[in-house]
Amino acid sequence: MGSKDPASGSEKKKKEKVRSRDLKKRGRAVLKTHYRILIVACLLGSLMGTMFSDSITNLKSLISTGSPVPPLLEEGEVKEEPLLSTGLLSLNQSASYVVTACLEDGLNAGSTVSGAIRDYQVENADNPAFGRTRGVMASLVNSVSSGALWVTWISAVRNIAHSDQAATVIAIVFAMLLDLLLVIFVREVYAAAMARTALECRTYGHVPYTRILYVQKVKRWFRTTLTFALTDILTILWSLTIVGGFIKYFSYFLVPWIVAENPDIRPREAITLSRRMMKGHKWDLFVKMMTFVGWYLLDMITFGLSGIFYSNAYTLSTYTEYYAWVRGLAKAQGIEGTELLNDHLLYEKAPQEALDKAYAKEKKALALPPAEMPKRNKGLTILAEWFGLIIRRSPEERAYEQALEAENQKREAGVILAGDAYPDRLSAFGNDQRSLKFEGFNYNRAYTVVIMCFLFLLFSFVGWIWEGSLHAIEEGNFVNRGVLHGPWIPIYGTGCVLVLLLLKKLRRMPIAHFFATVLLCGTVEYLTGLVLELTHDGQRWWDYSGYFMNIQGRVCLEGLLVFGIVGSLVVYVLAPIVDSIVARIPAGAFVPVVLVLMGIYLVDDVYSASHPNMGAGITDISRAMPAPGIFGTETPPPGQRA
Repeated sequence: MGSKDPASGSEKKKKEKVRSRDLKKRGRAVLKTHYRILIVACLLGSLMGTMFSDSITNLKSLISTGSPVPPLLEEGEVKEEPLLSTGLLSLNQSASYVVTACLEDGLNAGSTVSGAIRDYQVENADNPAFGRTRGVMASLVNSVSSGALWVTWISAVRNIAHSDQAATVIAIVFAMLLDLLLVIFVREVYAAAMARTALECRTYGHVPYTRILYVQKVKRWFRTTLTFALTDILTILWSLTIVGGFIKYFSYFLVPWIVAENPDIRPREAITLSRRMMKGHKWDLFVKMMTFVGWYLLDMITFGLSGIFYSNAYTLSTYTEYYAWVRGLAKAQGIEGTELLNDHLLYEKAPQEALDKAYAKEKKALALPPAEMPKRNKGLTILAEWFGLIIRRSPEERAYEQALEAENQKREAGVILAGDAYPDRLSAFGNDQRSLKFEGFNYNRAYTVVIMCFLFLLFSFVGWIWEGSLHAIEEGNFVNRGVLHGPWIPIYGTGCVLVLLLLKKLRRMPIAHFFATVLLCGTVEYLTGLVLELTHDGQRWWDYSGYFMNIQGRVCLEGLLVFGIVGSLVVYVLAPIVDSIVARIPAGAFVPVVLVLMGIYLVDDVYSASHPNMGAGITDISRAMPAPGIFGTETPPPGQRA
């Protein structure tokens, strides 16, 4: 017997090594199948600081604005002695200088120090792509980097406290509480959503993006918040000891996955269960984490890009496999509390009988013979499916759309009944009891040529109103902005129509659609600006020089984000609403109006090609600027700003 024990121990260790490799192999397999949703889930976790925040920190070092460290600041004066020889002034350092000045010398001193930091950073920012002088984004960056937001907040509190020092203390305490609430209610809770997403990816081929909002969907936000709050408190208390914080980090490591499996579990039960399950496995988990050291180093070398686009999701998938393995061991050993881990649908698919019963209506709809699709020209079908464009909406076309939508709904039900998606209705927290039906508000619809023309004119007019209003707010007078003489700026209408036409296939993927909209509209704006400059002797109708993150003054981050938001709003809300409203107008009255407006627009377009709209508030931004080259190598003279 004695000679058998060493062999048994050796065999056990060998199995442990094989298991470790298998876990990572399965993690890679899951990532390969569910790459997009896991990447998005981890990216959100990085942005919120839930997990993998180092990737965002490394990325920030790549796209740093280059804000220089100012010399030593004292009583609002900039001295010659450098505060630091190299590097950037961090947000915490800026806030520290400003808050200290407010505490020691009052709000005016803090405002002076903040202004000095801002002016120094703006004047010494040498990267033209990260402008700091114009635009909302630049103002926001300047306010944050200089600590001006603290001055604004302390000033507001002073009206109640009637003391600069008291207002500063209150502002600090309130900011700490706000940060704590955000950490507990948002950042920490999202860890459970990430774990839930990864758990479903292990078993099912189809996992919707709504799983990222799982805790909110099952309405267990407050209980989950209490669980993570208690976990954080215990971790902090244990951190006051020599090694307690390190050990308890591994003891509480499984809490997000436990909560993801059973959001109804009580906070103390979740923490205790994690501690029991991790007993004897803490060193094993530490060793497993060390196998990712190479990926962490690569994340640093690639400024966070390798983590964002691969290793973070790979790590999450592997840790999820580790949880499933430890869970299985705990269940087999009968550890107290494992009966609370009762969502077996996360690990094995439901029996077909149970699916058929829960989704009886959907199964009945699937059993019906396929509806006979109305006849449609093959070319018109390609035009509608790929570009969302139809010649006219006839009764036959409406019938075709309804039949097509019904078939799409059937396919979605087929995925559920085939066991390829988590069956919400069989879960203790299932609340999705929707039946198959054609929804009138359908953002995936196709638009007629006439409607596309009308949308082009409408959004061109909205863009003209928007541009004129911004100028009126900034300069005090409303001008006819744009190249054309009529009330329209075609780049807005063109962008909206192109988004509707070229991104039709992405409408069912809102996140991908948003980024594609940013890329498409940014390309259109850049090329439009370039063509106008080349064909009009360098004349500019807009210039983003000085805006934060601009490209040769033709596009900027602020505008691109607006394009993404507005483009998504157009596709998912505005265009369907307009189409539904117009559908109630008789075609005999609507079509002639659109044709007349398009005719007027085309005449204006032809005339403006040789006689463009120019003048004060329209093109005078380019008077101080030489004609830029294609690659923007020429720069305006020093001291002259568009």
